[in-house]
Amino acid sequence: MSFSRSLLTRARTLRCTHRRSLGTVPADTRHNLFEYTSGRWIMNNDLRIAERKRVFNADGLRQLAAQFVNRSADEVLDLEKNDETDRNQSFLITMRDGFQMVARIPYDYTPAKYHSVASEAATMAFLRASGLPVPRVYGYSPVTDNAAGTEYIFMEHVSGTPLNLLWLNLDAADIVSIMRQAVQLEAQMMAIPFPAVGCLYYTKDLDKLGAPGIALEDANFSVGPDSRPHMWSGKRAELEVDRGPYKTAEAFLLGGAAKELAYLKQFGQPRFPLDRVSRFVYGRRKQQPSDHIANLMRYNLIARHVAPTDPTQSRFAMRHHNLHACNIIVSRSLTDSTLKIVSLIDFQHNPILPFFLLSVFPGDFANSHDPISQAMTPPPLPETHDGMDENARLMEKEYYRRRLVHYHYLKQLEEHHPERYASLTALLADFRQAMARGGSGQWDGDSMLLRRGLMGIAEELWPYLCGDEDTPCPIAFDEKQTMLRQDTYARIGCRHDTWSHVETFDEVLGRLNYVRDMFPPGPAQQVLDELWGDLDEDE
Repeated sequence: MSFSRSLLTRARTLRCTHRRSLGTVPADTRHNLFEYTSGRWIMNNDLRIAERKRVFNADGLRQLAAQFVNRSADEVLDLEKNDETDRNQSFLITMRDGFQMVARIPYDYTPAKYHSVASEAATMAFLRASGLPVPRVYGYSPVTDNAAGTEYIFMEHVSGTPLNLLWLNLDAADIVSIMRQAVQLEAQMMAIPFPAVGCLYYTKDLDKLGAPGIALEDANFSVGPDSRPHMWSGKRAELEVDRGPYKTAEAFLLGGAAKELAYLKQFGQPRFPLDRVSRFVYGRRKQQPSDHIANLMRYNLIARHVAPTDPTQSRFAMRHHNLHACNIIVSRSLTDSTLKIVSLIDFQHNPILPFFLLSVFPGDFANSHDPISQAMTPPPLPETHDGMDENARLMEKEYYRRRLVHYHYLKQLEEHHPERYASLTALLADFRQAMARGGSGQWDGDSMLLRRGLMGIAEELWPYLCGDEDTPCPIAFDEKQTMLRQDTYARIGCRHDTWSHVETFDEVLGRLNYVRDMFPPGPAQQVLDELWGDLDEDE
């Protein structure tokens, strides 16, 4: 494979990090039901693999699957793994008459499995009942007390192709059509009103926890606690804190910070940043939780100003929180050959949030660092000529596709969802979202995002947030810090947590070793050894 084609394939793979696209589990391991096989990690590989091992009763799963679709267990022909994500694995169940369905099972290490499974099942059922193309849920269990010995969701298997597998071969008409359909589906979803911030559940599942939520007009559904991992990860699950539902945007913005403050005060320990490249920024020293505590205390003083004053921007809504191309299933129409979105999949940990926090650019559609995309002008055709080699042609084609997707997504947003377009392009829109993430996210040894935002407020942005130049800013810093970070992971070919697809792992590890071997013995080599020398460090 040429370098350019390898680069494009690797970039496409890493962009769909939250969910591997269908069929990426190696064919020779699809009947290895319990082990994780589709990727490896440069660092702590054995630990990461062990976290994702999930043993369950396969015969019991077959029996339950058959029951939910009114069949007998002996009608189940095959059970094979077809998908592995960061938090769960999926299995394709095939009946003797050809009928297929999907089972999703969380890994043991997945935080708050009860909330995760119960919320995903309810969210899918609610959105499908609201007219959105979401797989039918046949049955689910948020507990392990069943024949399979595991939590699970059984859902419809949708025929079609994940959009990410078609990206490089789409023409301009296909891209315009898909962007229009995606925007219209997002607008339809975000028009549904909700009474609070949190995640959606069946009311009965919250009642079983003794923690009633806030009911919707359809009383079968209620808004309950935020199920996202940053609220429950590790010892955070032991905390008695308010995870929602939140009745105001301010309560939500403060709630996430209160959770992390409680965690750091009770369990926080000095640690190196999880992001290994960021360790350069901090002089390769362990960071103190007290520093992040101080920043969270500053954040609490300004949190209510993170939300816009326009009440329409603080109303509560839902969008697909993980709208990567691999979660968009498409199919060609038999009548006119147009490409149609037939399903949206993967609604695990899908939150209900204030509207201004939903106005983000889906990662696979964004090309924001490109000057042509920034200018929002129609992208010019790829520059190709007879003397150009295949690698250069491929790269020019990919640049053009990215610009075309970015341009038409925004144009369709402006036409079909002007409220969100206005929110997305508003002054400080990105900054407000970054502050909300920094204030509620889990501390991984790096406070840069939150601290940099707070410094920006103290230095120049406070009047724009509070709307009053005469009101003094309630936070200040004794000294100005400038932090520089170069993200080298894309060059290496792995994510920041060092995950790489199993098919490219040897290539990635070789690339890392090549970088290390470039430096002779001395200070530079010593730094690289400190960052990358121990591939199984104590976390």
